[in-house]
Amino acid sequence: MSLFIELESEKIQRFKGAEDTTLEDMREDELFALEKGYLEKGKRYYKIETEMNDHNLLQKALTHYGATVTEADEFHVVAVVGDIKMTFYKEESEPFRAFFEQQVDVVDAEQFVQSLITEYLDLVRQVTYEMLINRAQEEGLVLETEQRRDKKIALTFIVEE
Repeated sequence: MSLFIELESEKIQRFKGAEDTTLEDMREDELFALEKGYLEKGKRYYKIETEMNDHNLLQKALTHYGATVTEADEFHVVAVVGDIKMTFYKEESEPFRAFFEQQVDVVDAEQFVQSLITEYLDLVRQVTYEMLINRAQEEGLVLETEQRRDKKIALTFIVEE
């Protein structure tokens, strides 16, 4: 029995977590998700790779995008939008992977994840900006100008000796 069926997008895979599969048949990340209880055995899921690493920012992005977070810790986040449940999990040094049950249209799931990644990256930019401004103030730098274009911000600081 093959767990994965490659789809047209290399970032999306479909698999069934089944009790009759052997450890040799399962990839490490699938086994991890099933053992931790993040996914239910016997259900079919889409797995979508993401670029998101921070569970706090993932939760904020989900909330901003209209999802309700029902479970969360450093390595997994479960959220719902309407009647659609999505599970995100990651191993220690890897980005989160998104899992959607198979009844969710794969195109809709991929579009949702892409929109979520955009929201997540906006939050990363915002956090980075705030950290930079705070650090500059701690170091005695004075903000001279701030220019915003598209999603880019150019900051000029006055350095006093």
